[in-house]
Amino acid sequence: MSYAAPMLVPRLIPLCLLSFTLVACGGQNKANDMGGPADELGDPVEPEPAPEPEPDGDVCSVDADCVPAQCCHPTTCVPASQAPDCSEVACTEECQGGTMDCGQGHCSCDAGGCTVVFDNPL
Repeated sequence: MSYAAPMLVPRLIPLCLLSFTLVACGGQNKANDMGGPADELGDPVEPEPAPEPEPDGDVCSVDADCVPAQCCHPTTCVPASQAPDCSEVACTEECQGGTMDCGQGHCSCDAGGCTVVFDNPL
């Protein structure tokens, strides 16, 4: 037992130094720990707001300008210019509630934006 203690001390010193280093370095960049951007001092930086989308013809004037946003079991509508390519998609013939399946709803143009109108929900 007296031989174990002298052998243990040399092994504990590097372990203690490594632990101290990890603890000391771990709290220096708190902004990155929170997932946000940081300046060179590690202080959080407010991100710039996303630019407002510019109208580029992606608005509607009649219901026919709007189409389902999803190929299968659609729940939202988009302008026809943003229609998904469903040419390679196979959907089930199941009528799911809360979708436009089986005549439950249709796309509509409301105040220049495409929305869903649920006429006959399941």
